[in-house]
Amino acid sequence: MYRDSVEVDELKHPIQVKRLALMTGSGGAGRFRGAPGSILEYGIKSNEMTVIYPGDGHETPPRGV
Repeated sequence: MYRDSVEVDELKHPIQVKRLALMTGSGGAGRFRGAPGSILEYGIKSNEMTVIYPGDGHETPPRGV
């Protein structure tokens, strides 16, 4: 998956990103930790918006799920 920078997304689309950060303590414990989660807060600069957020959790699920 490819993701543009926040600045490029704000130029291309009518959105304003308010916060983009990694969540502390969300990586899991143990020898083979997972990646930390992220926080994304954004709003719109126009009247309406449709959001689609891709991820590959269905193709590569965590072990044991």
